[in-house]
Amino acid sequence: MKNIENVLAELREQNIHFRLEGERLRCKAPKGTLTAEIQNRLAERKTDIIQFLQKKTIYPLSHAQRALWFLYQLDPKSGIYNVALPLRICSTLDITVLQNTCQALIDRHPCLRTTFFTKEEKTFQKVHQHHSITFEQNDASRWSGDDLNKQIIETLKRPFDLTKGPLLRLILFTRAEQEHIFLLITHHIVIDGWSLWMLANELWKLYPTLKIGHQTFLAPLKQTYSDYVSWETKMLDSVKGEKLWTYWKEQLSGELPVLNLPTDNPRPPVQTYNGATVPFFISETLTQDLKKLAQTEEVSLYMLLLAVCQILLYRYTGQKDILVGSMIANRTRGEFSSIVGYFANRLLLRAKIKDEFTFKDFLAQVRQTVQGALKHQEYPFSLLLERLQPKRDPSRLSFVQVDFTFHKSQQSMEMTNLFVHAPGEKIRVNFGGLELESFDMPQQDGQFDLAIDIIEGKKLLIGTFKYNTDLFEKATITRMDGHFQTLLKSIIANPLQSINHLPLLTKAETQQLKSWNNTKIDYPFDLCLHQLFEKQVEQIPNAIAVEFETQQLTYKELNNQANQLAHHLQSLGVKPEVLVGICLERSFEMVIGILGILKSGGAYVPLDPDYPAARLTFMLENAQVPVLLTQSNLKDRLPKNKAQVICLDIQSFSQLSTDNISSEIGPENLAYVIYTSGSTGKP
Repeated sequence: MKNIENVLAELREQNIHFRLEGERLRCKAPKGTLTAEIQNRLAERKTDIIQFLQKKTIYPLSHAQRALWFLYQLDPKSGIYNVALPLRICSTLDITVLQNTCQALIDRHPCLRTTFFTKEEKTFQKVHQHHSITFEQNDASRWSGDDLNKQIIETLKRPFDLTKGPLLRLILFTRAEQEHIFLLITHHIVIDGWSLWMLANELWKLYPTLKIGHQTFLAPLKQTYSDYVSWETKMLDSVKGEKLWTYWKEQLSGELPVLNLPTDNPRPPVQTYNGATVPFFISETLTQDLKKLAQTEEVSLYMLLLAVCQILLYRYTGQKDILVGSMIANRTRGEFSSIVGYFANRLLLRAKIKDEFTFKDFLAQVRQTVQGALKHQEYPFSLLLERLQPKRDPSRLSFVQVDFTFHKSQQSMEMTNLFVHAPGEKIRVNFGGLELESFDMPQQDGQFDLAIDIIEGKKLLIGTFKYNTDLFEKATITRMDGHFQTLLKSIIANPLQSINHLPLLTKAETQQLKSWNNTKIDYPFDLCLHQLFEKQVEQIPNAIAVEFETQQLTYKELNNQANQLAHHLQSLGVKPEVLVGICLERSFEMVIGILGILKSGGAYVPLDPDYPAARLTFMLENAQVPVLLTQSNLKDRLPKNKAQVICLDIQSFSQLSTDNISSEIGPENLAYVIYTSGSTGKP
């Protein structure tokens, strides 16, 4: 006797479908297909069919769903995991037909009729046999563009109740007879990006046929999401599952790096999800050059762009061990390719950078890393978190601070063009008489510190930098886009460059730096430092020249005290080329001492009071200074020497002249003598 699953699969191929209403079995089939033979077979297997459908109706969560369920329980009122398909309709719309089309999608895909419940501390999902659509209509004819965006954002943020449902919300904003904004919004726990593309494609296949009253035909679905959950459970319990775990455990061994991007604002103690988006596009010429380079290096475009992003992060942080998350479709098995559900998985891609790497060297490492990760992509990211148990930090996500995603659309290029276009560009396509136009949805969430999303269009690469607005300013992210583009161009120009020397700044930034650093000025070459200081005293005598703790000296006061010291030093025989030792702690006396020595014509020899006695002894004997300036608390620490010692903190020169000294010294005379560290012997 055939397995009941095979029987139902054969019937689905004939467009014969079943659903349960309580304990009653309902059958839907095209006219004339339920032959007497088929009806007899169904009568014999009715109980088996009911039991099989009941099992398909209530089943556990996948590992990815468990993670989202956990996050949902932490904050049921958050809309952070809502996902949306936005479209602008620029033609007359038959709203009834659109409603019927959406109902057909709900009837076709069980995940769109699913809710969640917990029983005996275990969570299950329940597929309802029927869900009527939730279709909201809004008259937006008198709204401004800002009003419309505000309403769209509020609608997108509106939370779903995963326990009650429905988990699909359809909203229409009508601005005019031939202008509508249509949103299909659902929760991530039942859908992923691949599924959203499929729904869009099916929606615009069904609408025109329903409008003219024809029966629609989409290939029957032979599997459901419950089949995937069952497969995942068995796979993880098998030898294959253990091999996957072993691989990831090795890849993520040791201390895992936390990526510390330089932020504009301090990181909040608890992670926030406030976000915004800066869109960008890579020109057609550069896109083609990148594809050629990828082909030459035998890597995918995904690998190439990932490598560039990781280099950008390395250049910003200086960290040589970098961990980046990357969301993938995870549709590795053909039988699940047409199912709407949450299949997507996040890979952890680790890069270890060496100073000597060229871009080609690094790209080879990235290729190997990505190939290994894709080969082992079926191991759930949420299970990795559970088993590795990273140290929790409430201010950021575990493992992943930056996420990189590359989308290669699997649907028609016409549909792709609606969602993949240069910022501000308006794309129109016609589907069965409906004129659809691209609509850029305002982005308001920031799940990561930074997320880089790139989609491959027909001619261009289109991307977004999604960022947490509590960490970064928009201007910073805009500059980041410029740095990313500069990296791409410089890599194309020479992929053999060292990754440390790849140009990062834009032309405008380079010019700005040159302007800031253009500090060349004509200085007088016939004057010494102390003479230039004296000119400044004449200009601003009462301005503050030196501050130390709570004390201050004006330019005039500092100049007067330095002059008095200089007169005293000259009376001791200090003149050009004579060395004067200065051993002082950081203080007013240090500044007065240096300036006084220069004014007297002598040259100063700095002696660090923290140096060992042997070191100071050598320096004093070697320099043979006749005069040594110090402080009373340091006098006893100094080794014996032949110099005349002056303690500047207790000796007064107030009786001496405050006039500037006219000395016959110039820039060619000795100003100071400094001893090197002596780490390799005597200097």
